[in-house]
Parts: sequence; structure tokens; C-alpha cells
Amino acid sequence: DLHVISEIASRHSLRVVEDAAPSLGAAIGDARVGSISEMTCFSFHPRKTITSAEGGMVLTDNETIAEHMRVLRSHAASVSDLDRHNADGVIIERYEEPGFNFRMSDLHAAVGLAQLDRLDWLIERRRALAAAYDAAFADLPSVTVPAARRGFFHTYQSYCIVLTDDSPLTREEAMRSLKARGVTTRRGCGAVHLEPFYVKRFGLARLPVSERLSARSIAIPLYPAMSEDEQAYVIEQAHQVLR
Repeated sequence: DLHVISEIASRHSLRVVEDAAPSLGAAIGDARVGSISEMTCFSFHPRKTITSAEGGMVLTDNETIAEHMRVLRSHAASVSDLDRHNADGVIIERYEEPGFNFRMSDLHAAVGLAQLDRLDWLIERRRALAAAYDAAFADLPSVTVPAARRGFFHTYQSYCIVLTDDSPLTREEAMRSLKARGVTTRRGCGAVHLEPFYVKRFGLARLPVSERLSARSIAIPLYPAMSEDEQAYVIEQAHQVLR
């Protein structure tokens, strides 16, 4: 709920860097995600709604931040490669802070731009598949479908179900059974604070809601090229495994 988060941040003089990795095209009310926070990060990993094979993008309306990120993405060189190549004389760049090799190649950008033209259709198709899943699982007591809150436009980069207390199987048992039937799944979300690195560094915290969702969520197949027959097969197998 970005408006609530932004209000809390403003009250405490905090800055919001929004991780919107899977949310390209999503909206809250009339505001598209990417236009709400001062900085919004999107991912173009192959699982996302559009992909450039790898890489990502940060949106901001703060020109100072934008210019700083342009410098940081290319090793923090004081002059870009393009400006050096176009210069009449010789320019020797300086490095006044640590930077990164975060440049996107022209080839990757071309792949991403070509898919951007199809974004509306890709989202429409994902939402249609999600609606079919919602209807198919509505009477399955062992499954909770994703929440669709009023005023929030969901793009369904993934479709994650959560197993209820009525589920006959644990999450891992359900995933194994579905895989044996030809339906590949993955965990819906992970509780970062339980990963070994964080436990070692910060100790074991207790976050019961995160832990419950981490233990019970499953991402089931959803992709724009999915046929009605393929989706019907996933639904049938899920009913057989989880009823």
C-alpha cells in the first residue's frame, strides 16, 4: 500500500526506494506504479511480464538522482563512453566514487523495447488467465487465491496460491505431486529472514505471517502463450492433488 508507506516515510523524513520488480503496468487508483515513489525499480528477468533477457530499470522524477544513477551504472566514470568517443580532443575520465557495471547493452534494450509495444496485450492475457484460475479454485477449500483489492490493478506476473489448514498435503508434498503429473511449480515467496546468511548475521527473528506464507505459497504456471487446454490440465491436476 504505497500511499500509506509514503505517508509514514514523509512523517519520519525517510526516502522510499520501491521494489516493483514484477509490477510493470500495475496501478493504484489512477497512478501507475513507477509514478508514485521517488525511485521505482523494475526487473526485466525472463520471468517478468516483459524481458530484455536480463537487467532492469529505475524510474525517478528527480533529475539529481537520475544523473547520479547514470554515472554509477558505468563504473562511476566522470564522462560517458559516448561523450569521450564524440569529443574532438582527448578526454581522460576520473573515478570519484565506487561504481557498478550496470549498463544495459543495445541488443538487450532492443529486445525490451520490442516487447514494450505488446505490454498492454501481455497484461490483458495474464489477467484473463488469472481470472480463470480464480473461478476454478473458488470452491477448493484447501486453496486461497490472490487477493484483488479494490482500486489496485494487478498484472499477475505470477499466480500464487496459498494452502489453507484444510490442505491434505504440505506445500512441498503438493509441489512434488504436481511435478509427478507434469505440472512444474515453484514456491510463491520466501521469508528472507530465515535464509542462512541473514540468520547468521542478524540472529533468528520471528515473523509468523511471513513464515506462514513462505511455507504455504505456490506459484503455478501462468504465461501469455498458455493455451486453454494447458490451463485446464493444471487446474484438473491441482484439484486432484489438493481436494
